[in-house]
Amino acid sequence: QITDGMNHLSLNGVVHRNLTCASILVFNLDIVESKNLHIKICELDQAVCSGGKLHGNTAPLNTKLKVRPLRWMAPESLQYEQFSEKSDVWAFGVTMWEILSWASAPFSHIVDDAEVERRVLAGERLLMPSSSHPGTFEIAQECWKDAKAERPSF
Repeated sequence: QITDGMNHLSLNGVVHRNLTCASILVFNLDIVESKNLHIKICELDQAVCSGGKLHGNTAPLNTKLKVRPLRWMAPESLQYEQFSEKSDVWAFGVTMWEILSWASAPFSHIVDDAEVERRVLAGERLLMPSSSHPGTFEIAQECWKDAKAERPSF
């Protein structure tokens, strides 16, 4: 459902720029019938419209963020403040990692955000959580390709 919601935003020209587990609301949590689960994507305060079907204000996709969700940001966002569907896909991979790790903070073993930024730009990626299935984790890894053109779309 997260990818469905992000696909809807993308098709309408919206770049979220702040996708994390904290920006996902869970409704109707039913541990017996998982198909009854419903989610909503929120925290759109940092989103920008890139000129899709939505009308109204648009902002350049390199507009500075008020708060930088650094541990979820793609290399091009960290280095050049560039945001696109592909940077949201990167954040989706980190959000998947959060879910697979039972809500651990990304790079929690590193205290300094500047160090996280340096390591991500140098090519370091999150490791597979012990509770994760390798096939599921491979999806997250596809989201973290260095070249944004090689990342999947929603």
